[in-house]
Amino acid sequence: MYRSRDEGKTWKRTAKTGKMFAGYGFSEFEFLDRNYSLGYARNELKQEKKATQIIQGTYYLLRNGKVTDSLKTPDDLYYNSNYNNYYFSAKNDTVSLGSWTYDDHYTVNTTRYFQPLLVRSKGEWKFKVEEKIYRRPVPAMGQTADTVREFVNFRLINGRKMIFRNGAGSLELKQEIKDEVSGDGCYILEQGGRIYLISPGVYGSVYISFDAGTNWYLYPRPLQPGRSLLLQTEGPNGLSYFSTESTGGTSVMRKIFYDFLPR
Repeated sequence: MYRSRDEGKTWKRTAKTGKMFAGYGFSEFEFLDRNYSLGYARNELKQEKKATQIIQGTYYLLRNGKVTDSLKTPDDLYYNSNYNNYYFSAKNDTVSLGSWTYDDHYTVNTTRYFQPLLVRSKGEWKFKVEEKIYRRPVPAMGQTADTVREFVNFRLINGRKMIFRNGAGSLELKQEIKDEVSGDGCYILEQGGRIYLISPGVYGSVYISFDAGTNWYLYPRPLQPGRSLLLQTEGPNGLSYFSTESTGGTSVMRKIFYDFLPR
């Protein structure tokens, strides 16, 4: 069984009140770690030689809530289309952001595009832009070897099979375990002998083991139907995360806590 509580300080930001991040007008916001975060804003930019306006994107790097660096997309490129648009994908110490190209269509081995990145080195994040040629991924031929990842309480085989270290056997998952909270996979959090197996999204759920995989409890609802940011263990039995919502042009950020107790 479970009990939950939804509490914490609420932050609001609007263009009128200017309470938080005044003047930036973030349309997207991501947490990178405990100290760093990323904001993204779209701005209308008038082209000098044309009587038209384009959308320019700007990525802002923040440390402890203060902007330390920024990266703008080109002044002469509309940044709000399928090929040139906001994107965020984190893997280990590298975050891929939305790329851009001047080509109308991506052509294999021909199209040149620019890939902005956030790279962490010695605890600090920095922007980086790489120029690349579009290549189509080549599928691997033949049988591939098993992939093995080591966790505190179990060994993970091929992203789906959990083999528990305490001799409790194994658990085969329908969804692959991901390194980030996403709608197409599970996310793992551990603290001591506790294991949280989190399936996000509107139809998500949370499986919890308090004894390193021997027994499991089900919390039959997603933590939140929307996005959950900076998800982490909290206290002896809980989880916490930051939630962002947008209503009527006002963005609200709040920290939410859950306490889970076996019964």
